[in-house]
Formats: sequence, structure tokens, C-alpha cells
Amino acid sequence: MHFRVALAALAFLSVSAGSAPTSELQPHTLIVFKDGVSWIEHRGDLTLSNGWGSIPSTPQAILGTVSLTAADGTTVDEVRTSTASKPADESILTLLIQNPGKNVTLRVGDRDVSGRLLSASPVVLLQSNGKTIAIGQEDVSAVTFDGEIVRGETASPSALRFRVAGNAATVPVRFSYLRKDFGWFPDYSLVLDDQGRATLTLRATLVNDGEELRDTDVFFAVGVPNFKFGHVESPLSARQSLAELFNTLGGGGGGGYQLFMANANVMENLRSPVKYVEDGSSGETTIGDRAEDFFFYSRKEVTLAKGERAAFPLLQASVKYANVYTVDLVGAESEETSDKVWHSIRLRNSTQTPWTTAPALVFAKGRPIGQAMLQYAPVNGDTTIRLTVANSITVNRSEAEVSRQREAIQRFNSKWDAVTIEGTVTVRNFKDEDVTVAITRNIAGEATRTGDLRVTRGAAQPRAMNPSERLEWEVAVDAGKTKTIKYQYKVFVQE
Repeated sequence: MHFRVALAALAFLSVSAGSAPTSELQPHTLIVFKDGVSWIEHRGDLTLSNGWGSIPSTPQAILGTVSLTAADGTTVDEVRTSTASKPADESILTLLIQNPGKNVTLRVGDRDVSGRLLSASPVVLLQSNGKTIAIGQEDVSAVTFDGEIVRGETASPSALRFRVAGNAATVPVRFSYLRKDFGWFPDYSLVLDDQGRATLTLRATLVNDGEELRDTDVFFAVGVPNFKFGHVESPLSARQSLAELFNTLGGGGGGGYQLFMANANVMENLRSPVKYVEDGSSGETTIGDRAEDFFFYSRKEVTLAKGERAAFPLLQASVKYANVYTVDLVGAESEETSDKVWHSIRLRNSTQTPWTTAPALVFAKGRPIGQAMLQYAPVNGDTTIRLTVANSITVNRSEAEVSRQREAIQRFNSKWDAVTIEGTVTVRNFKDEDVTVAITRNIAGEATRTGDLRVTRGAAQPRAMNPSERLEWEVAVDAGKTKTIKYQYKVFVQE
């Protein structure tokens, strides 16, 4: 029996009998977190046949987050995935690749070439009359095989089928889950004036590697997400075998698998922070909303194709700023050391929304003067942005031992001396205006408290003889003047 395929006439037809009716759902709400995880909800009225409905493709969902409900209160009894097979794309090249060793006749140009097929990639190789013939793939317009051939099958995309109670012809569906492939990147611009005010603009860049959005309400989450199983795909996605799923969870005794089997939930239900009125339309548009420790900036009716990116302004506000000069005293050298002073600006968040951590580009008099990270600031909180090194302000400091108490304490089978260290910081202002200099110093020891010094103690370390403390001063220095501050701290050292 001969099997012949002509390039111009190649076609196949796939019919799947008895499948449930399908209809398209629309992405209604998208919540995007900064770690690349998103929550998406699709809505639509789906047709039913004998109580069964179908969604044409399975979701790329995260474990434990798939939710399919009926908005009219109808009970959803069952959700399952189904996969059908269909003939593979039977191009001439595909058939040649699948059937090495077969006797074939190839149509090349206006002549036929017969022989035993050796391979088909990167060129077609035939063995004929003791010779090996190489033919370009693109030169073969038809092929005739002697005998039966191998024909492949591929799995059609999985569908998600569901069954509902009752005999309704349609059902309003709410279909939601956590997924990846969406992300957002915040950034700020700050325009400074000469009156101590700045125009702050927060912008969100939405990255869509997931699916097409059409008139979708998008929410940009500010907060620290914690999705324990964000790396594990839902079994309902039907893209992993059971063995692969257990391996991803850390099966075979892994901690992740044990936690899962002990009923550690990923997430029972994540609901949109937007409240909807009964007819399903959204309520009044707001800049955002809160849910527990998250704040959600909103953007209504976003249309964005898969693969596209878009930037949206989220917030613009006029806020106060103050020039401040900052310096971190690093290290514990005893010799005199000069430290770098930064010209910075301190902003007070007087808006009604928190400021997320993001890069900020700063302008003054129409020109960019610096870019740095604007750190998270809650409502009514402060944040400081570095602009540039201030060469017109110098900070010199030194530290020296002023006293030592021998064998002051015995601990961990060792004797320790109590040493008192005194530091001197000299700030000189070469500018023709008064400045404020914020100074910080991290020490291992216990500082002597004074009125102008703020001390923050870190968490105690196991078996640590000395606490970790952060010393902070704010020093006002008049134009052309010098100011000196002193500090002391006690530290235990081994003999």
C-alpha cells in the first residue's frame, strides 16, 4: 500500500464528540503583587448541556487557589480537567522525520527520486543504488511511502469541565486563581521647587506575559506577599504528572511535602478588595483600598495584549521636603577618619496612601539631579533619598580607649575586660547657608546616653558579650562654622 502526501493538499480534520458547550470568560479583575504572583478573576455567563459546562483551557494556576463558583448561588458539584488527542500536524517534513528507514519516492522539482530514507534533518538523506543523496528540505514538494507509516498524535489543550445542580441552560460563573506571568514595577519622579515642596508622582509599569486583558480592573498591591506554594502548579492545570507534582512539593520526605500533607493551606480564598454592587458593576472609582496589611492602587478598564507593557500614573501629590545631609560612620578605626557626606532630602508622606519602595528620579529647575531608592513610607511617615555627595561639608571622627577595667567579668570560661571608648565627630560647614547633618554610627557595645543622642538596640545575639546598637544624631551647623560632638560606649573584650 502506498501513502502519498502532497504539499498543496495537506489537511486534517479533528472532531471531538460529546463535549460540553463552551463559552468565553472575560478577565474581570487582576491583582498584581510585586513578586510576580497575581490573582485573576474571570466572569461570564456559560452555556450548559445536561448540567455540564466547559472552559476551553485549564488555568496556569498555583496550587490550592482555583475557585469556580456560580454567582447566582447555584452549587458547583464537580470540576475536572479533560484532554483529547488529535492527529499531529502532518507536514511533509514531520512525516519524513517520523519515518527514517522507510522506502520513499520524493518529488524534487520536475523529477522523482527513490531510495531508503536515512534522515530528514537538517537535510533529507536518501540511500539509492549504493549512493547517498542529500536533498534540501524546501525542495521536496511531495512524498510517497512504501507500506505503512508512523503518524503521530498530540494532546489537544486541556479543558476545564464543571457540573452544576439543576437544569439551567446558562450559569453566571466566577472563575479565579493565583497565577504567574503578570508583574508590576513602581517608580517615582520628584520635582523640587525652591519653596520646600515637591511634586511626587508614582507610576506603575504593568508587564503582561499572561493573557489578553480587556476592560479589566487592575489593582497594584503594596505590601510583602507570602505565597508559600507560589512555585507549585495546581493539579487542575494538568501539566504535571503525579510524580512531578510530588517532586515539586519536595516529596520523598521533603519538608514542603510534609507540610502540605499536614493540611498547611496555601490560601483558602483571596477576594478582590473592590466591593461590587448587586448588578455586578463596580462601585465608585477610588485610588485604592486596604486589605489587612496590603494597600491596593487601582486602575479601571485596562486593555492590554499578552506580551505588551504599559505604564500608568497611580498617584500625584504635593508634599513637603527638607534638605538634610547624611553620613554613616562605618567601622571602628581608632585613627582619624573622614566619612562621605550625602546631600539628601527628607519627605513626609502626607498623602492618604503608603509609598511603596521604588526607584525615584529627582528633578530641580527642570534638570535631573539624582536617582535613588525611595524606601517604603507609611502614611504620616518619613523617608530620605540621597541625591549627591556634598563636598562642601566634611565630617571627621576618631575613637580612642579612655579606660579599661581588667577582668571585669568572667563568662564562657574566659575573662573579659570592660573597655570605655570615646569618639569625637567634627562637622565643618563650608556652605554659605545653615545645614542639618544626620549622623549614624553602628557599634558593638553599650552607649552612654546623652540628651542629643538617640540609641536603638538591635536584637540580642546568642552568646554575644556586647549588644548591637545604632547611634543617631541630628546636628545643626551654621554657615561657615564647625561643630564637635562626643560620645562614649562600653565594650567587653577578651584578655
